[in-house]
Amino acid sequence: MGVQNNLGTAVPNMHISGSSIFSFDGDGICSGQYSPTPAGCPFGSTQYEGPNTSFSIVDPSHGTVNFAGGLASGASAYFSLEGALSAASITILRATKLTYTGPMLAAQGQPVTLSGVLKADNTTPISKQTVTLSLGSQNCIGTTDTGGTAKCRINSVSAPLGNNAATANFAGGRFYPPAKDSKQVLIFAFLSSGSFILGDQTVASVLPNTTVTWWGSQWQKLNRLSSGSAPAAFKGFATTLSMTPPSCGNTWTTDPGNSSGSPTSVPSYMAVIVTSTVSKSGRTISGNTPSIVIVKTNSGYVNNPGHVGIGTVVAVLCKSPNQTPSSNNGGGPLSGNRLKKPSKKSL
Repeated sequence: MGVQNNLGTAVPNMHISGSSIFSFDGDGICSGQYSPTPAGCPFGSTQYEGPNTSFSIVDPSHGTVNFAGGLASGASAYFSLEGALSAASITILRATKLTYTGPMLAAQGQPVTLSGVLKADNTTPISKQTVTLSLGSQNCIGTTDTGGTAKCRINSVSAPLGNNAATANFAGGRFYPPAKDSKQVLIFAFLSSGSFILGDQTVASVLPNTTVTWWGSQWQKLNRLSSGSAPAAFKGFATTLSMTPPSCGNTWTTDPGNSSGSPTSVPSYMAVIVTSTVSKSGRTISGNTPSIVIVKTNSGYVNNPGHVGIGTVVAVLCKSPNQTPSSNNGGGPLSGNRLKKPSKKSL
């Protein structure tokens, strides 16, 4: 059987059906029963395959012919079967590409919306198809819209802290072969109440391996702020947030020194508020939240400011709209030499 691709785009495979067409009895084109035998035989284990073709057999009457590297537009191929076919028994499976487009950061214990985009021939959106989206061991199901986008929500992320695989999976359809895509998503945690703080100028200057101090008796000396020095009584922990969990553009207050009520332990990947101003009025210390970063915390933290809390900034979670834009193309782990702006999909 000979086929020629006249579709104007490469064809990866085609599904064919017919009575007992895959009931091979040993008399294929490479069996030696035909003269001349095609040069290069055998091309596959059944001796019915042609050059650069292979079979995925469902049952004796159904299967798929796969073209290695795709059958280019205008190109032809040949193979043998046990019976004749009509045009009605051939279905062309268009090339599909599925891309995970969800967030690159997700908070443990918080909801997250995952997404993926499904396209045919890498250009045309495919609608009304089911896509399974997963993060770690959790998954949900979405249906592609007219733009090829499928979305679904996980109500509470349970994946462990650190890098986890986010996967978009399409099982295939009548005209489309299966497709899959995976990306690494960083799972972090908010504190159950309050938040540690970093100075905005300090964060703006960090490199990927720079150690920062988010807790300690010398916090005001180790963190630089746009508005000037913080009061010495501030040790780096905000007790009360205007919103929990914190978000960019909110405010916070706390008490001086060790009376701020810092937690007894911290997560390995922790959301930390970045502030540009810290002021003190009476016993109340307050500040703003122009941005939030994710810090990989070092061991050794104790909720006594005499024992410093340190770590490295690994991602930017959000920036408030009035912050100076930067060149990042998506929230998540640092890339390049400086901290970069997060995607709006961070949560």
